[in-house]
Amino acid sequence: IVRFQGTHHMFYGPNHIRVATSTDLMNWTPRGTVFEAGGSARDPNVLQIGGAYHMTYCIDDRVEARTSEDLRHWSEPRTVLRMPTGIAPESPCLMAHDGTFYLFVCGWDGNWGRTTVQGAYQHKTWVYQSDDPGRFTREVATLQAHAPEVIRSEDGRWYISSAEWPERGVSLAEMVW
Repeated sequence: IVRFQGTHHMFYGPNHIRVATSTDLMNWTPRGTVFEAGGSARDPNVLQIGGAYHMTYCIDDRVEARTSEDLRHWSEPRTVLRMPTGIAPESPCLMAHDGTFYLFVCGWDGNWGRTTVQGAYQHKTWVYQSDDPGRFTREVATLQAHAPEVIRSEDGRWYISSAEWPERGVSLAEMVW
C-alpha cells in the first residue's frame, strides 16, 4: 500500500495488475487495470525511491520492475532478477537501507513435500543486494520465510514478516542489520 496525494493505493493481480484506492484504509474502491503484464504476473510490491515509484512483481521465471511518477502511468517492464531453472519466484519485496537496495524473493519448485506444514507454501526466501534497484545478481542471504515484508517501526527498529511459516498465519521477527 502506497500513499500518494492523500490517497492510499493498493496494487494486486494476477495477470493484469490492478489498483484500488482508499482514504481511510478500511473502504477500498477498485480503479481498474494499471497495466497488462500477461503470463502469471502477480505479487506487486511498490517502493518510492526519490520522486519515482518502483514496482516489482513476479512473472513466470523472473521478477520484473516498472517505474512511475504518478502510480497511473508505468514504464515498460525490465527483468531485474531471473530465477534458477525450475524455480518460480513468489512475493518480491524491494527495499532500501543504508544507500543500497535489497530484493527479498521466495521460490517455488512445485514440491509440497519440503514444507513443514501440509498445504503451506515453501518457506525459502533469497535476499539479493544491489546498488541499482533495476538489476539484482548478488545473493547475500537465504531466510526461512515466505512472502516477507520488511517494516520499519516509528522508533526506527526493523521487522520482517513471514506468511504461513513458522506457524500458520503471519509471523513477525525483529531484523538486525
